[in-house]
Amino acid sequence: MRDINDRVTYVERRMEDHTALMADIRSEMAALRVAIDGGFTRLDQKVDSGFARLDQKFDGGFARLDQKFDGGFARLDRKFDEGFARLDQKVDRHFMWLVGIMLTAFTAVIGAFIGMTYR
Repeated sequence: MRDINDRVTYVERRMEDHTALMADIRSEMAALRVAIDGGFTRLDQKVDSGFARLDQKFDGGFARLDQKFDGGFARLDRKFDEGFARLDQKVDRHFMWLVGIMLTAFTAVIGAFIGMTYR
């Protein structure tokens, strides 16, 4: 009988050890869960701050690019305006010459007709 009592006592001790071990495992799992959650929170914060810095860099870069385009388009507008102004002056000069030549030719034709009628 002693042998059975010893075995039961041994099994009960082993069960107590296993119960204590399971309690330790549960507490360690809870601590691990807290640590993992904290790690993901820190990682999330780092990713958010990284994206915020990246957004700032992009915004600054796009602002500089915008300024360059605005300056370039302003210079291009000035060049077009100057070119069209020169073209306008040139066309005006040529138009005046053309009108002068036409009036001279018209006057010569009228003079020729008048000269033919009084001969």
